[in-house]
Amino acid sequence: MGQVEFLRDMDADIMDAFVDIGMADSVFFIATATKVATLCDVMIDRDVTIFGDDGAPVNTGQVVVTFQKRQVGNPVAGDRVLKGVETLELSQLMTEDESQSKWACISRGGDL
Repeated sequence: MGQVEFLRDMDADIMDAFVDIGMADSVFFIATATKVATLCDVMIDRDVTIFGDDGAPVNTGQVVVTFQKRQVGNPVAGDRVLKGVETLELSQLMTEDESQSKWACISRGGDL
């Protein structure tokens, strides 16, 4: 097993444990291109402060969603996450590696 496969498996095990104890959620991921809903596990962090590089960052209470690529591939801006009646729209890629993708999102309430 190579390093990438090992890290993907380790990230999957960690996510499974987080889902089991309520620190991560099973949600539906809806790709803009296909409109197909896929069940996946994500970590949703709310009220995240994103520091800018201009010396005057503003806390916007950002919502950040972390995906496992093995479940959803490579998400793109405009894709959506449906958690209960809340819809989160992916707006900006924050960081990614071979295993995970982390996105800043806009809450759309119950709108799809």
